[in-house]
Amino acid sequence: MARTGNRASVQVVKTFASAGEFARTLDDLVTRGKIDPARRSNAGWAGDTYDSARAHLMTGQPDAVERARAIMERIVAEVAPTARPAWDRAPAGYFPCVPAYLAGDPACMFRRVEEPSTAAPVRVFASLGANTHTTARDMEARGCCILAFAMLLSERRPVELYAINELGNYNPATAIITMIRIDTSPLDMATASYVLTAPAMSRQLMFGYGDHLGFERFFSWRGNPLEAWWQQKVKDFIGCTDDDLYIPASMNTDPLMVNPVTWINAQLERYANV
Repeated sequence: MARTGNRASVQVVKTFASAGEFARTLDDLVTRGKIDPARRSNAGWAGDTYDSARAHLMTGQPDAVERARAIMERIVAEVAPTARPAWDRAPAGYFPCVPAYLAGDPACMFRRVEEPSTAAPVRVFASLGANTHTTARDMEARGCCILAFAMLLSERRPVELYAINELGNYNPATAIITMIRIDTSPLDMATASYVLTAPAMSRQLMFGYGDHLGFERFFSWRGNPLEAWWQQKVKDFIGCTDDDLYIPASMNTDPLMVNPVTWINAQLERYANV
């Protein structure tokens, strides 16, 4: 580790294959005294205590799951359709397939169907970070938007979804980036909705994990998530290519919260129509 003044710099990306693996790592760090849950005491700002957040990580919160489902259903109802139409032969349809008809094949009509995608998977890296003024309810709504987008996109092409947090400290060379893979097929709604929508996931559990690596309230490299140089640096650091989608941390005016339907439609236009 390099040092600037009295602060050591850390450059690390840690990827967890599942929320379960992340939970087991947290428990091990607490047992070994590397994480102090008492340090994470601001339950109002975080939306939950550390211990309660850890308990809900694998089971979700029933009321939060239902809120997430309701928000997602409203969003999905307003999003433009993304399916790619195709034609298949069937006994009934819009117009005949002449060769099949002449051959006596009962499936002699064409009908519209949804064509299965052969497109390459797209990786979505969704930051759970937010500035200190972002409310717990805003973080919940933003997470629902990300989850709705991932579900809609997965209907058109394979999706790999990662929840990430870009942490730092006083040293401008520090980057502590945690990534957790979220299964989207099949989707575990309880776990996925908690990871993406619960403020305590970021402000208690992921901050707690960052504590043992020197996290101190800043974003990675002491940067601003609104700035292009910072977003590109994160993308390079985590291996996010131009074919992937990086959703940066939330700041004062986040399009995912201001107009989620417009944001989702724009992303689907780019990533679904391939």
